[in-house]
Amino acid sequence: MEGPYDRVLEPNPDGPAYRGKVVVLMGPKNMSSCESFLLMMKQVPGCRLVGARSYGSSGNPKPHNLGNGVTVYLPSWQDLMPDGKLLEGVGVEPDAAVPARPSDFARADPVLEAALRVLRSPAQAGDRPAGTARLEPPARSAKADGICRTSACAMCPRGAGADRFGLEEMLP
Repeated sequence: MEGPYDRVLEPNPDGPAYRGKVVVLMGPKNMSSCESFLLMMKQVPGCRLVGARSYGSSGNPKPHNLGNGVTVYLPSWQDLMPDGKLLEGVGVEPDAAVPARPSDFARADPVLEAALRVLRSPAQAGDRPAGTARLEPPARSAKADGICRTSACAMCPRGAGADRFGLEEMLP
């Protein structure tokens, strides 16, 4: 059922069609129109959002002079999730959350690495279109630094391996 504010984009039937996998990298620096893009891509079959929750700010701030020398900037619209809930203060959840701190990017890009694993993974029976289910993160150990210790890796005292964060357990 379509509401009064639904926007539906239909592909050009005469144009080329891409039917491969798509991954969108995301994180807390994504806000405003970027979040609208994330919400649209989350509905695209074969697309996965990988990274961290977006900021949750619909943006387009407009100045409002309070008359006492103070000007406040307030959003001029409210972005809504497909279920009608406000995006403001909530953000968009990734399909595959990648736990990463800024220091984790010093030697590599864990979000990009996770995205490449999604793209390189073979299609499996039961694969879902984007936006219809959540991937559960792997179980975490009690390590204080928050790095997943479910597989051997360069950050782990158990040795060197290809997966720094144990994401093979949560990505298809």
